[in-house]
Parts: sequence; structure tokens; C-alpha cells
Amino acid sequence: AQDALIFSALRGSRLGAVLAVSELAYRCLQLAGAADLIWLGLGMLRAAIRPREPGLPRVMAPSAPNWFLRGVMTNLLNPKAGVFYISFLPQFLPVGVSVVPFSVLLAGIHPSMGLIFFAAPTAATVPFQNALNGPRLPRFLDGVTGSVLIGFALRLLTERRVG
Repeated sequence: AQDALIFSALRGSRLGAVLAVSELAYRCLQLAGAADLIWLGLGMLRAAIRPREPGLPRVMAPSAPNWFLRGVMTNLLNPKAGVFYISFLPQFLPVGVSVVPFSVLLAGIHPSMGLIFFAAPTAATVPFQNALNGPRLPRFLDGVTGSVLIGFALRLLTERRVG
């Protein structure tokens, strides 16, 4: 696992080095990012313009086990989470405590706090469910968001590299 983390860091730093010295590589990445933003923005504008069939909910909520499993697997397979715990948590270990149990305790507190933190905004959106599934607000939000994404893409295309 440690070799994979080191390899991932080296790969990322090599990509950063290539982008730092190669104007062509930087511009290609910039164009690809702008094209992706334009594609997403146009899709959202199309959704805003096209009327939705009545009676169909805008967003289908996934089943609870599916989203929970996907979230857990995303976090477990994310090497940045492991690097965070390995590099950040040791500074909070008191002198003289057993390292493994206390580290597990600290690592358990972090997702628990995240669960509590994100449960509040999620619960706060429940009263807006009818408006979000209605005919007008989703189209408006899609139009605004699509326009903003296209604006970001145009800004990205006109941005010149400094240095």
C-alpha cells in the first residue's frame, strides 16, 4: 500500500513538472478542461430549455445501501484519505498512550463529525423537495448553472499562462 502511495505521488509530481515546463501540455490540458465545461454547460442548457414530461421526478433517490456502500468504497479506495490519516493524526497522539487504539479512535471521530455535519444540510433540503421536483425551479437552476459553466470555460480559454 505504501508503494502505491509513493508511486501515485511521483506520478502526480511528474505530471505537474511536465505541465510546468511544457506550454503545449499545459494548453492541451486547458483546452480539454474548457471543452468538458462547455459540454456540461450545453447539456444543462438543453435540460433547461427542453420541457420535462409531467409526473416524472427530476431526481431519483438511490437506495440507501447503494449510496452508503459507494461512499464507503470511495473513501477506502482514495489514497489521499490514507495519506491524511498517516500524516495528520500522529501530531494529536498524547505521550504515553497506546498508538493503535488511540489512532483508531481519532480516525473514527473524523467521519463521525463529517456524518453529523453533512446530515444537517441534507435534512434542511427536505422542505424544498417539492420545489426541486417541480417544473420551473430545476429548469431555472440548470440554465443558470449551464451558463456559469460555459462562462468559466470561456474564461479558461482566454486565460494566458503567467511565467
